[in-house]
Amino acid sequence: IQNTMNNYISNPDFKLGILGGGQLGKMLIQSASAWDISTYVLDPDNTCPSSDLATQYIEADFKDYESVYDNNRNRAREYRCTDPVEERRQIDMS
Repeated sequence: IQNTMNNYISNPDFKLGILGGGQLGKMLIQSASAWDISTYVLDPDNTCPSSDLATQYIEADFKDYESVYDNNRNRAREYRCTDPVEERRQIDMS
């Protein structure tokens, strides 16, 4: 599994999309930098902790499905995220 994971994240096409740019996103970006992973943060607040650390910061509402979907779909292929994750401690279970 370790070799498979290393091959996957070392692929130059691997781009990690992070929905939410708070402290957890910042720590995730700091860890991802050890593997030279491109990180893309989507958050409505351009002063969020992750905005300056990410490969690219996108100002948009991560709670709006259309905003998230359109921001990734409408990007040039080289900037599309391959693996999105959500950076939030509170998840709406309703």
